[in-house]
Amino acid sequence: MSTPLLESMIVPLRRDDAGALRVGQTRVLLEIVMRAWHAGATPEQIVQAYDTLQLSDVYAVVAWCLNNDAVVNEYMAAREQLAAEIQNELGIVRPIRRDLLKTLTERAKDAERNLAAIDQ
Repeated sequence: MSTPLLESMIVPLRRDDAGALRVGQTRVLLEIVMRAWHAGATPEQIVQAYDTLQLSDVYAVVAWCLNNDAVVNEYMAAREQLAAEIQNELGIVRPIRRDLLKTLTERAKDAERNLAAIDQ
């Protein structure tokens, strides 16, 4: 009787040009998979939601994350910080859009008033 050989498994994660970790050969981000996992989704449900993923890759990534909690938490915190910085940059543009929305809303109300005046 022979004993099966245990081999180290390569974690199916790759870093893209922007520094984000992607699962397998897909464009699905590690943080998307882990947010789904922490929200209670099973690997099967995650694969159903992101059909480019391979089930074995999701299981392997989740297992790796569970065994490397500190590394994953550091990565996720850095990604959240980057997202916050991007949102702050976009916030500079938002006041311009709010002004535009206000102007368009005022014009729409003026048009309604003009139509109402014509109907009377």
